[in-house]
Amino acid sequence: MKVPDYINRSIEAENRKREEQFFETASKAGWRVLKRGDSLNPLLSPEFVVFGVAVWSHPDMKVLADLSNRITGSTVTVFQLEEAPTFDEITRFMPGIHPFTQTPIVAKYIEGELVQTLEGKAAPDWMEGKTK
Repeated sequence: MKVPDYINRSIEAENRKREEQFFETASKAGWRVLKRGDSLNPLLSPEFVVFGVAVWSHPDMKVLADLSNRITGSTVTVFQLEEAPTFDEITRFMPGIHPFTQTPIVAKYIEGELVQTLEGKAAPDWMEGKTK
């Protein structure tokens, strides 16, 4: 069954709006944004977090917005999963991460070493201080 064109246009418009929201949120918070072809060197900062979201996901975008109100500056790097469509590309953004099945995904690095990864509901819970 073919999806009607007006539905496809509506979905595309909503995704463009969320993509703009993603960049606006990251910019206001002072976060680095990774794009396709970029790579991350975990040795560049003593401690930082990398956060990957699916812009089409309401919960992911809410967590991103909430996080931006609490953490600003260069300790956070973010990316859209659409910018890294394969696991190999994701590992360029998050070196050492394990395969994941849920979004958002978070990787924490200290002194260049991956010390924690979280996905799905565990990621926002950790960022909100609900888990260690």
